Amino acid sequence: MKKWTVIWVVIFAAILERVVHHLFLTDSFIIRLFTALIFVAIGIGIGLIAQKNKQYKQA
Repeated sequence: MKKWTVIWVVIFAAILERVVHHLFLTDSFIIRLFTALIFVAIGIGIGLIAQKNKQYKQA
């Protein structure tokens, strides 16, 4: 994936993590860390799937 795509995924994950933090009102560092990691993994997975689909269309 491109560098800027990864940067946007991390920014989006940080925003979603803050939203979840305010919804559940938790201050647990572990829960916040795992939540952010889940959102990063989802974003990278979506980016990789989109990249594969783009490669198939070009072939």
